[in-house]
Amino acid sequence: MNDYVRNEDEFLHVGANWERMYTIENRTLDTEHSTAVFKIRDRQGNLVCEAVCTVQPDGVLVQIPYEITKKINIKITKGRYDLFLKMNEKSYKLIMGNIEIIHDISMH
Repeated sequence: MNDYVRNEDEFLHVGANWERMYTIENRTLDTEHSTAVFKIRDRQGNLVCEAVCTVQPDGVLVQIPYEITKKINIKITKGRYDLFLKMNEKSYKLIMGNIEIIHDISMH
């Protein structure tokens, strides 16, 4: 399954909803009874936040509501993320990468 791990950098704006749809490239996986876990960690490996994941037949919908992004410490501007698909007592890493955390200050 390691052949299917993608490495892709992302960015997240604090105070905004964050949503991605990650497709599952290995079409032989039966995702019907699976779950997914998406976590962002800082450079020291500390958990920054965890997303709400919805497994669909062709991929995983990953969502972090703005309420959660607003709780991210302003000192954290870079981190790492990964997405795991859990099924049949096994975990498959689908995607991983660096994530830039942008703390916008709105003048509105």
